[in-house]
Amino acid sequence: MTVTLRQLPLIERKEKLRAVIEKSALPDVLCGKYIEARGVDLFNEVVRRNLEGMVAKRSNGIYTTVSGWLKVKNPLYTQSERRYEVFDSFAAQQRKRELPPLPKKPLPPIPKKPPLRAVPVQRKTARKLRRRSEAN
Repeated sequence: MTVTLRQLPLIERKEKLRAVIEKSALPDVLCGKYIEARGVDLFNEVVRRNLEGMVAKRSNGIYTTVSGWLKVKNPLYTQSERRYEVFDSFAAQQRKRELPPLPKKPLPPIPKKPPLRAVPVQRKTARKLRRRSEAN
């Protein structure tokens, strides 16, 4: 049975996730903590520890496809400029490792008539379709 938690508030979804993670007893899976109502203090700590930033979400917010969160970046983060160099060098390495190009074979010609449906049809309908295709 599939259960969706999208309509539950963030805090309830986090509690259910924490319970599932604890029940699983997986040592490498952690459930992140959250801090309520002390955003300024948390941001000051983010800056002090030279972290990139933090994410703020409404505790009563439901899960939606439209972003319901706010990313607050640390303007003094010292790694921000160099990290693009790291990503660029990583991308260059990946390009070097790319698969060799596929052999260039000519593509099959495009059929003039669309193919018959692949879903099962009644025999009478199939006969009619065959007759139509043969007539064209």
